[in-house]
Amino acid sequence: MSWSSVRPTNLHVAHLWGGGTEVWIEDFAAADGLSENLVLQALGTEECYGLRLRLMHVTSATVIESWMLRDPIGEVRSRHPEYAAVLAEICARFGVRHIYVSSLVGHSLDVFRQGIPCTKIYHDYFPYCPAFFVTRDGPCTSCTKADLGACKDWDTSHRPKASPSYYVELRDSYFETVAGGDIHHVSPSRSVPQNLRALDSRWNGIDFDIIGHGITHRKQNLFGGAEDGRRLRVGLLGLLGWNKGRQMVRETFDTIRTIVDLHIIGAEEAGVEYDGRWGAHFVHHYEKDELQGIIDLHRLDLMIFVSQVPESFSFTLSEAWCFGIPPAARRIGAHAERISNGSNGFLFGLEDDAVIDFLLWADRERDELRRVARRLQEKSVRTVKEAVRDYYRLRTDYAAQLDDCLELAM
Repeated sequence: MSWSSVRPTNLHVAHLWGGGTEVWIEDFAAADGLSENLVLQALGTEECYGLRLRLMHVTSATVIESWMLRDPIGEVRSRHPEYAAVLAEICARFGVRHIYVSSLVGHSLDVFRQGIPCTKIYHDYFPYCPAFFVTRDGPCTSCTKADLGACKDWDTSHRPKASPSYYVELRDSYFETVAGGDIHHVSPSRSVPQNLRALDSRWNGIDFDIIGHGITHRKQNLFGGAEDGRRLRVGLLGLLGWNKGRQMVRETFDTIRTIVDLHIIGAEEAGVEYDGRWGAHFVHHYEKDELQGIIDLHRLDLMIFVSQVPESFSFTLSEAWCFGIPPAARRIGAHAERISNGSNGFLFGLEDDAVIDFLLWADRERDELRRVARRLQEKSVRTVKEAVRDYYRLRTDYAAQLDDCLELAM
């Protein structure tokens, strides 16, 4: 494997938790015809996010090198000499021309101090929000030092681990660090900067570019038809963590299954409790290239999204549109931004009863599902290549030749 000035190198910075961030990096690298793409991953535990670092070539999934940190990074550090030395070595050795920061989990703010142009992608709200999702018993309306203290007692897999003072100082360092240098701030939806600016006026000083994610699936009509005289087939797609509404599904399932058949696809261990139960169809896991066949087999009439946190984008929403299946979601985050109620999907309230009320309505008003499904056939699919083009057009390091390169390479 070789790197040259003809094909420069992008370095992605991320954690190793899978999910949408990993999909984004893999898709970006596969669609990128201009550069090699490496990823520096932080590996650790729930108690300590950054025990070691691993450098990989993204498209080949080849491990290039790894480093065990003598000074582990609990969450994220403002400065970390050992980490900075590793990063400087990587950038020099592989001729890194651009750094894409998808996650600072287990990393250091030194990523912004290398003298190399950076793009920070806001897949979530970390490190400003150590709980990741600006949600505690509902969407947060403030995030003071006292609020951070209350978050430590909140029962979630992503609660703050350090003291409130630590996060207050980290925030100050973050704003100070990103204020200088060649740094782009990109969000996949407008909801992320809106939510951040509602919590802290310092975000008003940061300009965000909005670049929606693309998907790799080809457009196909897999809508189930919502015919009269049978039970509706309603899909719940993807991992079912606490943030995706696991508790709500558990508490309302017995009611939901009296109205519709619920197809729980890809929830993994969180969905095992529904396997074999009346009114439920369960698929434990799927690979990305298997999804279209699975959806074709299940022929869904509706896809519901019950996240209790404000999603930054939602790949699964894009997939529902791609397959012509009307989506319905809680009125929160990117779902509320991307779905136009009654046009390309449906929105309902945040209360648990709201999903029940909506399903009762959908069961009665099947013509509405069919009408939206017909409209979705006219909706184009945003591709990963289109998204990658948008990222490259933010960059100044290719200057005048960039557009010509993009047309030739993509």
